[in-house]
Amino acid sequence: MFARRWPSAEVGVYRIPGEVKRLPINDMERLQDVASQEPGVSAIGRPLWVAQNLSQIDRIYLTAISVERPGWLRCLAAPYLTDGSMIQFSIGVSDADFSRLPTISWVETTELVRTLIVRQEHVPLDQG
Repeated sequence: MFARRWPSAEVGVYRIPGEVKRLPINDMERLQDVASQEPGVSAIGRPLWVAQNLSQIDRIYLTAISVERPGWLRCLAAPYLTDGSMIQFSIGVSDADFSRLPTISWVETTELVRTLIVRQEHVPLDQG
């Protein structure tokens, strides 16, 4: 087995980490509360949707997509639901909170990619 660093992006003086994190379901509500109370953070997740669908969430993936403000990342949260579907929404996450979350394993990365590929819309056969 080899080790590889996830790619990251540089935006000005800010580094956007490239890791895909596993967000514990119980942390989702806490991070939404923190984001909603933080000045300058506009991405607060989907608190109502999460509360209404909590029992349907199997796991949540999180990845940074930009800088929300210094010390905060704009992330995409991607809840994987018990019916096998996946949705996404943005949420502001502090650098410290993002760093402490576990990075998904290579096995989980492979499973995630395979799931996303298999679930894409299929192009029908050409007619004629």
